[in-house]
Amino acid sequence: MKDKKPTMLSIRQVAQTDLLPEHAIRLLLKEGKLPAIYVGKKALINYEKLVYLLSSLGDDSKLEAEKDNIERVFVTKAGDFYESKD
Repeated sequence: MKDKKPTMLSIRQVAQTDLLPEHAIRLLLKEGKLPAIYVGKKALINYEKLVYLLSSLGDDSKLEAEKDNIERVFVTKAGDFYESKD
């Protein structure tokens, strides 16, 4: 069985879906409230995870559980990567 690959979008691409404005996405990333993979300075956001997080805004238990699982992954120019748990 093949695992489905997540849809990873840049900040601008997410903003073009009219889900959230670009500024709001940047603020969420800066506050550590939105999971993303960083390739250099570019943030790639899992679109399905973002939709799930926004759909569960009324359910605080889902948000708290998800908040504990947020981690940042950084990729260096050399291709190495490291994780940072906030």
